[in-house]
Amino acid sequence: MGLPVEHIVVSIRSEDYGLSLDALRQKAIRLMANRGIIGGSIIFHGFRYANRKEANIKGVPFGWRWSPHFHILGFVGSEGYGLCRKCKGGDCYACKGFEGVTRRENKKDGWVVKVLDKRKTVGGTCWYQLNHCSIQRGSKKSHATTWFGACSYRKLEIINGETDVGIHHKCPICDSELVHIRYLGEAKLLLTRKGEILSMFAEDGAHLWEVAHEGDCHKECG
Repeated sequence: MGLPVEHIVVSIRSEDYGLSLDALRQKAIRLMANRGIIGGSIIFHGFRYANRKEANIKGVPFGWRWSPHFHILGFVGSEGYGLCRKCKGGDCYACKGFEGVTRRENKKDGWVVKVLDKRKTVGGTCWYQLNHCSIQRGSKKSHATTWFGACSYRKLEIINGETDVGIHHKCPICDSELVHIRYLGEAKLLLTRKGEILSMFAEDGAHLWEVAHEGDCHKECG
């Protein structure tokens, strides 16, 4: 595809809060397409958190509040987001780049669609967003993330790869076979808030991870 993965946030207008999760997701995908976002993975978050300072500045409740939105790791089509990321200022509304398009579309649909800063690691961003995502309780079809557009399931093609995915996985760096591991620490958040750093050792130098046997992994990981 040749485009960088972008972290995109889609904020739902309050008038649509009453829609079902499936309807919200489909509408988000349609409105993203209007803005030139051609595909990616989509993760639902039902709540936002504001500390006391942010709550005072924005006039929102302190702590967690209902504010449904989606986090997307996806692709901005055409010229991507590069034009806007390199911009040194100007009239965004009149610009042909993504920022101009999303502002003009916002006037029509009331949804706010933003591309965030360039990612250091896509995996770290994905891990952090999935760490506190929202899943619909009681629904067997509820998924933490789904794929859409150019990245949808029907577009998947395995080229020169094993069709029996999951039997053998190897490290792309050293080509060693990967194994299941178990976390031995007590921290609930293993990455920084930006999702970039994974702790490998405790403060006293002890290992925080060990290889898990297959039976133990199924028991602990489900």
